[in-house]
Amino acid sequence: MTSTYAFDLPVELVEQLRRYRARLAAEMPGVTVDDSVALRLALSRVLREEGLARRRTPPPKRRLLR
Repeated sequence: MTSTYAFDLPVELVEQLRRYRARLAAEMPGVTVDDSVALRLALSRVLREEGLARRRTPPPKRRLLR
């Protein structure tokens, strides 16, 4: 199997990604999930599980000038 990515991925990782994409497609019928979307979702899930996800901080509050 060849990788369709701009970088080479190990075959095992590509297979995992394909399985994950198939699972996402089954969970969300009618929604097209391509490899790039599946890869982003998989990476964000792994980062969350490992506690490495960046926390979004709210924008600083603006003070009203009087």
